Amino acid sequence: MNAVAFANGVINDYTSAKNIFCEYMPEYVLACDGGLRHCLAMGITPHAIIGDMDSAPPDALAYYAHVPILTFPPEKDATDLELAMAHLYEKGAQTVLALGALGGRFDHQLAHLHVMAGARARGMDLLLQDETTRVQYVTTHTTLHRHHGETVSLYPFGLAEGIVTRGLLYPLCNEPLPPGVARGTSNQMTADTAEIALDRGAIVVVQSV
Repeated sequence: MNAVAFANGVINDYTSAKNIFCEYMPEYVLACDGGLRHCLAMGITPHAIIGDMDSAPPDALAYYAHVPILTFPPEKDATDLELAMAHLYEKGAQTVLALGALGGRFDHQLAHLHVMAGARARGMDLLLQDETTRVQYVTTHTTLHRHHGETVSLYPFGLAEGIVTRGLLYPLCNEPLPPGVARGTSNQMTADTAEIALDRGAIVVVQSV
């Protein structure tokens, strides 16, 4: 099952976000607390709302009064997106697209990278995307498509080794990317698709328009 989670970050272009949502064709939609405002703006009804309800707008809660709410105390140890991923894991989701997870507070964006790592440990894939950026967490292999952005940056999440790329202007041929090195920044796709594989570790792949 694939799902979409609406986080409480920034969405600057609701038309583009709605197009991304429709292209993804989710089987399950979850609003993470204040992310419910994005659902309201785009006319999307989620299957459930999750979080401590500290940022969901009252008008959105009133409009979606018929939607089940999974409420947690404010003194929780997990972020709303973490709670969302745990819920979606129980629902059987394998791939989750998070909209509204980029922009806004930088600490939240860093936290989302760790949520991506936690999702991968559960056998799930979490993608973060907006109208200009697509972020994914890769531990074995991925195929990139040009329509998600031609500029590609690779960042190790710890030490990543045995990286092989195809379809990028500056290839890696069974090479490492150690922490503290920005060598993977601003590569470019040279074909409609590109392949990235690695033997050990993990990398965060960022595609930018």
